[in-house]
Amino acid sequence: MARKSRDFKDLMRENTSSQNSQKHIEALRDKMLEEGTLAEYASNMVIQPKGTEKMSDIMKRFVEPYEDTVDNLRDFRSLFSLAAIAWNAALMADSEQKEEIDILLEESLQGKDAEVQQFTRQIIAELIARKKKHFSHIKRFIVDFDITETREQYHIAVVSTLLKELEEQQ
Repeated sequence: MARKSRDFKDLMRENTSSQNSQKHIEALRDKMLEEGTLAEYASNMVIQPKGTEKMSDIMKRFVEPYEDTVDNLRDFRSLFSLAAIAWNAALMADSEQKEEIDILLEESLQGKDAEVQQFTRQIIAELIARKKKHFSHIKRFIVDFDITETREQYHIAVVSTLLKELEEQQ
């Protein structure tokens, strides 16, 4: 009897997590619409395209080797921001990568010492290499993300571009 209760609790937790994920993604879409810069993409955004893996699941696997380096929500958001920068940079031509990374890091690392800047660039380089080695078949750009903390883990909602091949099929 206790086993059934535990299975039911797991099912309810999974259902609640799915509903929360939907709410987070809708909130990200609303944020994009409000900001206006990405409104044209947000208005036609497909929440979960059929036949594709959830980008949040992909990104969880992508940052997994680094999860032990963070122990709070703020640090996890910072890690995930670096991961998104690296992911998108890995999709660019090598000649464009350095310039794009320089622009993004100039804003976020302003006032940090040279050691912190070098360490950050090293992590991004490692993440780019990881993207190319393990996730090269996934060609979606990360547009935005949101992370919330639940009792046992971090919940990630990711907005990404749709694969061109899928756009042509639909």
